[in-house]
Amino acid sequence: MEPKILDLRGLRCPEPLKKTQEELDLIKEGALVVLVESPSNWNIERLAKKSGLWFEQKKQDNHWELRIVKTPHSRPPKEGVLKRMLNAFRHKPEAEGLGDMAIVVSRDTFGKEGDLGKLLIKAFLETMKVTDDIPAFMFFMNSGVMLTTESDETVSLLKEFESKGAEIYTCSTCLKHFGLEDRLRVGQAGGMAVLMDGMRTARRVMTI
Repeated sequence: MEPKILDLRGLRCPEPLKKTQEELDLIKEGALVVLVESPSNWNIERLAKKSGLWFEQKKQDNHWELRIVKTPHSRPPKEGVLKRMLNAFRHKPEAEGLGDMAIVVSRDTFGKEGDLGKLLIKAFLETMKVTDDIPAFMFFMNSGVMLTTESDETVSLLKEFESKGAEIYTCSTCLKHFGLEDRLRVGQAGGMAVLMDGMRTARRVMTI
């Protein structure tokens, strides 16, 4: 049987993810080919893997071709990606700290002051590094996307966090709004579904 082709190019987040999920719910067994523009491919890949489905993607000239296969044996993993990562890198399972927290960064400053706020957000990240209090999950949105794209110092710090197991995502809609879709330098792009997944899995959520 030929796979169904779902052309979702031109749709804004979270529509590609929503429509892919709706189509997968209708399929008992078979393949679905989804055509999307970056960074929707990251969100759909996460959905497929979280659901235990076979997934493959190919980059075309100006879009991504995603192939998802659903079989009677497809099963979601027993543990979420975030929970497995937490168990792997926390020093003491019984201890509570930033390691069991999701941090949502909604601006590129700490507080409302411009230059001072930029110094403070950098100091905040540096302090987490020094104390080895690396959060499980970080999501950057609104002007916070500047910290994963334009700032050399914060990008360097966040890459160290990622190397220690932190999941780092940047709002795909925000990247597109600021014209920074091709400037992401750490982590992955993600939509509201990724944010909700991180908030749901973490024990606590902090918003900056």
